[in-house]
Amino acid sequence: MSTGKIYSASDKSLFDALNQKKVTNADLRELFISRGILVSKETSRRDLAKHFARLFHDYYDYQALARLFGNNNGQRDKLSSLRLKTKATLENFESGAIELRSRLEDSGGAAVKVHTAKGNRLDIEVRYSKTEFNRSEFRQVRTRTALISIYKEGDELVVHAPHSEESHEWISEIVKSVIEKTEEPVDFDEIRLSPTMDAKVKTKFFTHLIRSLPALKLRDVSDVYVTKPKVEKADDDDTDERGSPEIRIDKASLRGQGVLESDELELLQKKGFYVSRIIWTCKEEHDTADVYEFEAQFATPDECSDFTFLPRGFYRYLGHGRYNETRTAFSSDHERTLGRLIEESARATIKNLPGHNA
Repeated sequence: MSTGKIYSASDKSLFDALNQKKVTNADLRELFISRGILVSKETSRRDLAKHFARLFHDYYDYQALARLFGNNNGQRDKLSSLRLKTKATLENFESGAIELRSRLEDSGGAAVKVHTAKGNRLDIEVRYSKTEFNRSEFRQVRTRTALISIYKEGDELVVHAPHSEESHEWISEIVKSVIEKTEEPVDFDEIRLSPTMDAKVKTKFFTHLIRSLPALKLRDVSDVYVTKPKVEKADDDDTDERGSPEIRIDKASLRGQGVLESDELELLQKKGFYVSRIIWTCKEEHDTADVYEFEAQFATPDECSDFTFLPRGFYRYLGHGRYNETRTAFSSDHERTLGRLIEESARATIKNLPGHNA
């Protein structure tokens, strides 16, 4: 039962958890040894799990199991970007980041590193635990790492960060500290489209973006997600001419090779749908280049706001026209570089869209 805190695991939950493959025989023996109980290698896992589940359990038992299931290295947040127009300096933001570090570490909620790179970039790395109550008992506490980068570009400061509630809260806290200390205003400039733009223009934003990354040539589009905003109607308008409930489709997705040129997408666009999320691949223009995979979307598609992106990884070239079937993650530096390319291309694309107000 959920009471706003972590679930209290039942005997059956403990039994089911201990029978999962992620819990090794060595892990089980450690749990029993912590109780001063030696177990035989001949005893079946099921019998061991059943016996341990019947014992009394405390906080440390739950924590031990949560550590076995809580590994979250495979999950990555999408990235977001915004520009700050202010006369405040990068050093002012570093001071605000140090204050944030003190608060988070004093509360015991996170481990924070703050450092400058090459004199023009500030990196704030936050390692923290997040509780997700919709997950099973021993997977609720997940360890995550957020890297927030702030760097100077011309008269603006550009912020790259994971698209998460926590990251946005920390950025706001740093900005608030800077404003209080310097009395300089900070204006936010986000990547977004006007909701009143024509649907074809909204789609053009993505189709132009994926073709405009410097030194990279579009190879294919594998996934396209389209949206048609809901139109508010009076209650008596929710039925058709025969009085039957009206069926409305406001989201759809297409997957496969060449979906951007498919008849299905063309038909959806004629009905007012526009692209709100896209996954594509591209490569440098030489025969032995690896294939890069990217994703971009508006996380709030009806409003065309909360633009996020992610360099998903690359497929290594093996030779003779073949590529590794398994995707490899980019290094942090390479991901940052590619993320900047997407952000800059997105802003350049918006400026050239019909109906854009500069």
